[in-house]
Amino acid sequence: MSGLVLAAGRPRLRLGGGAGGNELAPTDEQRGSQRVRLRFRLRHGMWLQHPTREVHSVRRVTWSLVTSLGLSVVEVKQLQAGLKTLLSPLDFESLDAWRAESRKAIAALVRAETSVSFLPVEGEAPYQASRQPDLASYAAHFHTMDKTTSYARAAGSHAFTWQTMRTTYERPDRAAWLRSEFYNDWVRPEHLCQPCGLIVVRSAAELGCPPFPSFSGLAGLWFYRDRDGPVTTGARELAILQVLLPAFQAGIHFVVRCAQERQRFAQVLGTLGEGALLIDASGRVVYENPALRHLLARDPDARQLEADCIRVGKLIIALATRQGAKTQTQEIVAPGEQQVRTIAGDYHVRGTLLGPSTSGPGPMALVVVERAAPEPLSFADLHDRYRLTRREAAVSRLLARGHTNAHVAQLLGISVHTARRHAERVLLKLGVHSRAAVAGKLVTG
Repeated sequence: MSGLVLAAGRPRLRLGGGAGGNELAPTDEQRGSQRVRLRFRLRHGMWLQHPTREVHSVRRVTWSLVTSLGLSVVEVKQLQAGLKTLLSPLDFESLDAWRAESRKAIAALVRAETSVSFLPVEGEAPYQASRQPDLASYAAHFHTMDKTTSYARAAGSHAFTWQTMRTTYERPDRAAWLRSEFYNDWVRPEHLCQPCGLIVVRSAAELGCPPFPSFSGLAGLWFYRDRDGPVTTGARELAILQVLLPAFQAGIHFVVRCAQERQRFAQVLGTLGEGALLIDASGRVVYENPALRHLLARDPDARQLEADCIRVGKLIIALATRQGAKTQTQEIVAPGEQQVRTIAGDYHVRGTLLGPSTSGPGPMALVVVERAAPEPLSFADLHDRYRLTRREAAVSRLLARGHTNAHVAQLLGISVHTARRHAERVLLKLGVHSRAAVAGKLVTG
């Protein structure tokens, strides 16, 4: 354990050391091997420094506060784990997993019974909790009584306990607070007593929260006790949270940067002529570009096409996880091209694995789809040009792909006799004498 010494049989933390002599000075050996180093490690062999303000704040943490708390060996390990987790959003498969582990690590330190993460990032649920409260009631009524946002705006990024913020709520006095609707109908029934935690303030553009504009620009880790008394959060919890705050600021900075890069990446994909979709590590589609939506809208088997694309993306994620590609130095892993066939045409499907620094926390699969042949006319075009009915349009596409009457009947769930009559009408309306000539009439150009 770095910097851990025993005093009177009780383990204590020995870290840091300043010129002023107020902190325990490390030995020369400790300087080389036991100094706390806080960095972000990217898997592709790069080291990325924190924003300057956060780095210096982390390195100049007043470790005398931690030392004075008399942390046990277990608590020191918990503190180190909390710092490492907060600083490492890219080490997790998803932002959701990073938030959950951050809550868990800090809740153990501050001895909380309920933990909450609030992070309004596009594509993620802003509210995550160990125990889900009645958010509908909060959204409908109680959020107007919550003074968290006004307190945060005034204090900026900070660590807090109930002792530091209770004067904001207990106005004009504690008796008024204990009689208030917010306390009796929300705080106590939901067991959200004695709050403490971390709040980071960013711009509203970076962390927008349209349902609750007053919460835009805020990210937080909040911890609660089930009961209002006895008071159990104080100087110890505040000191621990103050140590963790710079790490949380740095982690949120990285999350915001990743979200911005993802938005720019999506803008680039939006300009592609080929269809493209992004799939996260959990197999969820997080983005589809306009070209893909256009392809799906014009294919009667859109569900099959989309399902095949998602299957390719999930396969890429599964292979990457099994092969440990997440920790490789290469940023992109590219598998081979696959062919997908629907009733409307053939498609080339290609996929690549995007590393976490490109797409955000956790790897993502990028799947690109393009037609293997010219785009067929839509039903509206076929109807306007050749007066085909919907059934005749479906039959015409099958004939263009070389299907026999028997195959057409089987695919469409009709009799062979009916399929033959539809085929004859299709040839007549298209003005061709053979099935081989049908395909040329069904494409654009």
